[in-house]
Amino acid sequence: MADWGDNHFPPARPKTPTLSASVPPEEKPVLPLPLPVIPPFIPPVIPPVTPPQIHAPLPVTPPTAGAPLEPPHVPRRTGRVRKPPGQWWKLKQPDLAGNDSDSDDEAALLADSEYCEVEFAGAVSGADPRSYRLAMKSPDSDCWTEACNTEIFNLEANGTWELMELPPGKKVVNSGWVFKVKRLADGSIERYRARLVAKGYSQRPGFDFTEVFAPTFRPASLRLIIALAAREGYKMRSVDISSAFTYGELEEEIYMRQPEGYHIGSPNMVFRLHKSLYGLKQAARQWNKKLRGVLEGIGYTRLRSNSSIYIYSKGDIKVIVPIFIDDITLVSIPSLSLTTTFPFGTLVWTCTLVGIHIFFEG
Repeated sequence: MADWGDNHFPPARPKTPTLSASVPPEEKPVLPLPLPVIPPFIPPVIPPVTPPQIHAPLPVTPPTAGAPLEPPHVPRRTGRVRKPPGQWWKLKQPDLAGNDSDSDDEAALLADSEYCEVEFAGAVSGADPRSYRLAMKSPDSDCWTEACNTEIFNLEANGTWELMELPPGKKVVNSGWVFKVKRLADGSIERYRARLVAKGYSQRPGFDFTEVFAPTFRPASLRLIIALAAREGYKMRSVDISSAFTYGELEEEIYMRQPEGYHIGSPNMVFRLHKSLYGLKQAARQWNKKLRGVLEGIGYTRLRSNSSIYIYSKGDIKVIVPIFIDDITLVSIPSLSLTTTFPFGTLVWTCTLVGIHIFFEG
């Protein structure tokens, strides 16, 4: 058994050197980055500039002495005798389609220069005045004055306005006159018409008006109604409502200047409009709203597919009413009395409807 005394120890192992914190570690060598490869600069090839070629001027042949010079070109003017345009449709009743004899007579009259000159002079002398001053200076001033008085009387009787001073901060709409000579189919004068209008172009949206839409029938609907009347033998009668737009009641606060020639009181006195006038933005809408209430109140029904056509059906009574703004037409059997179904307005046989001439046979 081995004796391991105090003086006997196992063989010592060789000590490995240890790194101390105070001794810096061996630094690794830093390699340089590779440099980018730059291709060599090659200058662009510029083609040589070719100088422009200068041509020799063309030889000019001098004029021969004594030779005649050509005259300058003068545009040719027609030798046709100019005639002023006529207004024969106001002096002659419209002819039926296919009447060749009347057409030949009309062509002969238009070919007559003396007739055209006389007819043109009559049309110019009877032109409608464009302003109140021109109407008062025209040869028919008495007729125009009477027409203006009638217009003012009807508007006041209808309760269209109220005379008052313009409130502070309120805007005013200008007014004006429109003159028109109403003629019959043969060209003769029916009456002198003076209409007081409001100059709606000065209205402010959101203050003086909000909505302006008024429904009208489509051309296809009108053609269908006319075809139905021709097939079933219905007659068409129009309703003449004088100053239709003035029946519409205004919802906005609008002030209008007094018309020229009819000013009352101080310059600050204006009209507070209670009912609409021609020229206002919302005049057509308010009239349509008023007319709808009246028609539905007496039994008419508005079509859902076309809001400007009304139907009245009760037993054997059937009436179709197409409405184009203020043009009202009633389509029904000839023997039907419309005084009970349409008690307001004057009924006349329809001759024209939206620019279409209508003739009845038999």
